[in-house]
Amino acid sequence: MVIVNTLRMKKVVAFAFLLFASTADAEWMILGASANGDSTLYWENSIIQRSGDYVKMWKLANYSSPMPQGNVTYSSYKDFSEYDCKKKKFRYLSASFYSKNMGKGEVLYRDDKISNWISIQSDTFPKAALEIACQQK
Repeated sequence: MVIVNTLRMKKVVAFAFLLFASTADAEWMILGASANGDSTLYWENSIIQRSGDYVKMWKLANYSSPMPQGNVTYSSYKDFSEYDCKKKKFRYLSASFYSKNMGKGEVLYRDDKISNWISIQSDTFPKAALEIACQQK
C-alpha cells in the first residue's frame, strides 16, 4: 500500500510541477484570432507530451475586453488539453481563468476536472489546435 501511495504521490507532484512551473516561462505561439479580433489563441510550443495517438498541450486565450463567467470577468485563460489524433477529439484536463491578459494576474477560477471527449468541428480553434498538436513529434 505504501508503494502504491508513493507512486501516486510522485505522479501528483510531477503533474503539479508540469501544471504550474511549465507555463511560467512559456513560449506562446499564435494559433489564431477571432474574425472580429476580440480574442487571440496561443499554444505553448516547448512542452508537448505525445504518447501514441494522444498529445497533451497548453493553450492560452487572450481577450481584448474582459469576458463574463459567472460572478467574475476574466481577461485570459489557460488550459491543458489532450488530443486524440486518430479519432479527432479532445478533452480538457485543466483550465484556469485570469484577471489580466496572457495568463497574468489573479487566478479567478480553476477547474481540474477532466472533461468528456469532445468531437472537433471544422474551422474552429480546437481544429487548429488538433492540427498543431498532432504534427508535433
